[in-house]
Amino acid sequence: MSITAGCNPTEFVETLQNEFRLKCGVAQSAYEVVKEKDRTIMKSEEMKFFVIGTHDLSEDDAYRINMQKEAI
Repeated sequence: MSITAGCNPTEFVETLQNEFRLKCGVAQSAYEVVKEKDRTIMKSEEMKFFVIGTHDLSEDDAYRINMQKEAI
């Protein structure tokens, strides 16, 4: 955007508003991407948790892990 001495104030405001809307859209898109990435990481961690074997753990630890797996 270039500002000249003869610039119409209305056009200038509209240009600023348009730039602001574009920046907001980009920020919203970036937020959604990060949110989806976090969901994917959380699902991956849950899947790792489900494959934890409890046969080598104490009875109390195995019970707690199995209860957490059921809660998920």
